[in-house]
Amino acid sequence: MPLSKIEDLGKLRRLLDAVLVIERDLSLRVVLETLVRESCELVSAQYGALGVLDSSGG
Repeated sequence: MPLSKIEDLGKLRRLLDAVLVIERDLSLRVVLETLVRESCELVSAQYGALGVLDSSGG
């Protein structure tokens, strides 16, 4: 999608900031919490959850 078609540049900036959290030297917990929180904000969700599978797929 071309940047000229993006209507809400504030949301784009928040999304980019959330993605950049992964690049920082933060704990896994901080990264996952940030991604869920920002995802909820971007879609105006009251709640968010993230499932993480263990090595056996459960």
